[in-house]
Amino acid sequence: MRVHWLPPLLPFGQAVFLALCLILVAVALVLAKDRRRVLLMAAVVTGAWQGGLWLARFNTDIRLTHIFLFGLFVWQFIEPQKQVYFRKQYMRILLPWSLLIIWSALAITQALNTDYARMGPLTFLIDALAVYVMVSVVRTPRDLQFFLVVICFSVIGQSVLALVQFKFHFFKLGVIDEAASWMWWRARGSFFHPNHLGIFLASTLPLVLRGLIGAIAGRDKKMMYITSAAFLLGGGGLLATFNRGSWVGLAAGLLVMVFMDMFGRGGKVKKVARGMLVAGILVAMAGSVKYGALILDRFINSDRQEQEANRSMQAEEAIALIKQKPLLGVGYKNDIFYSSTIFVHNNYLLIAAETGLVGLGFFLWFLFEFWRMIVRSVRSKIPTVSNYGKGYVAGIIAFMIASIPGPDFWINEGVQMHFFVLVAFMISMLRIENKLIELQRKKKREQRMAQRAASAANQQNAAANGSENGAGPRPF
Repeated sequence: MRVHWLPPLLPFGQAVFLALCLILVAVALVLAKDRRRVLLMAAVVTGAWQGGLWLARFNTDIRLTHIFLFGLFVWQFIEPQKQVYFRKQYMRILLPWSLLIIWSALAITQALNTDYARMGPLTFLIDALAVYVMVSVVRTPRDLQFFLVVICFSVIGQSVLALVQFKFHFFKLGVIDEAASWMWWRARGSFFHPNHLGIFLASTLPLVLRGLIGAIAGRDKKMMYITSAAFLLGGGGLLATFNRGSWVGLAAGLLVMVFMDMFGRGGKVKKVARGMLVAGILVAMAGSVKYGALILDRFINSDRQEQEANRSMQAEEAIALIKQKPLLGVGYKNDIFYSSTIFVHNNYLLIAAETGLVGLGFFLWFLFEFWRMIVRSVRSKIPTVSNYGKGYVAGIIAFMIASIPGPDFWINEGVQMHFFVLVAFMISMLRIENKLIELQRKKKREQRMAQRAASAANQQNAAANGSENGAGPRPF
């Protein structure tokens, strides 16, 4: 294999890079009409970037995304928005996550390395606060559409970087992708490991695809360009990760989504989805000519057998550790101290090993609440919400399958932050859906009251006309 090399595109130190990013966002804030949108885009796009302000006390980074999220929170007090009352908040999903925060804090008492263990509760708390901040900004359908555009740009940025890395294996942009795993032939974007980028894209691309389907159905050319670019580049980026778990997960999720489109309701969106299915099959057939052998080799040959043996051993060690400490576990990022090689490569086993079976129960409860929200969105009578909900079905299936061979959600802050971006989008969508339904019901009530008032007025006029006619002279 030929190895290409390029120097970092932005050879700045961390302090200079952070300063440049902050200056760029400050300029955008001055020029923008809606400054909240600037901060929201900055927070989401930088969610997976490396580098930040190191806090030795908590052994963690305060990254750019945290700075922008804090700025977004503060800006709501500087320029308060018009109050919009949402009868349903849909924040119940954060209850099991809050309990997981508390439980992971208790698990610190069992940790061999308490510095590592303290990282867990702090990271989880920041994720929950990020959801609250992002949701508070999205109040209208236009805000929701902009939120999807932001997610698309995040996908585009990661995918373009991944494709450049796939072509030039040792390419680095700069501070944001400084640390890298030894798998130089696999693209990783700004993440540390290619599997992190894999699950990032596999859980997000179905939503982007539904955005494209909705844009075609609504003849929104701007959204068509953005979502199509994000989906095509994202597909290429996912292929460049060589992440088998994400490939399988996304394929399974899309298969379920196609089944829903074929046999469910949907009207115009359903027709577009069926047309996209035909186009997708043709693209897949054309792509298999060039990349089919590469994908097949990744599954059949490559390092599959060696990894299966190692991961089986890791799973056995994790199960033994769970049996030893089933209640609190061994503390966040402490499984590695009990393993003969490295932490177990299974998201569910790793959570159970580090926070106990109770912690795993809280996490599964969290996923169950998320699934309930997804089902609600699919059943929505508002076409846009139902359309996006089908994308979430495919995305959560991809996430759950990819989490079996990969603990990326648990060990990487960027993956975890982006997952909560998707949670925030879902909460925002359901809040707006509920508000639209309330407004529709209110409009119908007002129309019925107006009709009743008009009917009563007509009856009074008819009665008055009848009495006047009765009082007049009778005809011969």
